Amino acid sequence: MKQPKHYTSIDDLPQYNWRMISEKNDLSYMLVDRTKMGNKNILAEAFDKIKDEYVDTFGITENYKKILDLKKDIICLQLEMAATGDRFIENHIDMANMELDNLLSTTGKMKPSETTVRLSKHMGFQVNERTISVREYAEMVDVMRNDLTSKAA
Repeated sequence: MKQPKHYTSIDDLPQYNWRMISEKNDLSYMLVDRTKMGNKNILAEAFDKIKDEYVDTFGITENYKKILDLKKDIICLQLEMAATGDRFIENHIDMANMELDNLLSTTGKMKPSETTVRLSKHMGFQVNERTISVREYAEMVDVMRNDLTSKAA
């Protein structure tokens, strides 16, 4: 059975599909025609490549890097505790989890729909997530962020 056509780049993947994959963990949004069934392994690999392309192009924020580092530290501590049986490590895990929860709660993360509304207002036209690519959307968000930062300075 032939694999149905799927998106392969941040240049062709619509922003709406990117958001749905992230929010719903539904790889069917990688398919150009969602009425067909795709191989989940192939779709997962294609999405991983698109995520890598996104990070290579736009990088990650310092806040997100801290979150990833904390998650990595927690996993390492859990593995160490499992390997050694040292229950004292659990205190370090709890402290790292509290720090992670605090970091996640103070990020002031805007809902994706709110970002699109603010972006539309800033750009002066309706941004349609279903037709704009991930790259175009991210570039517009960067322009808006830079405009707002330069006005505040």
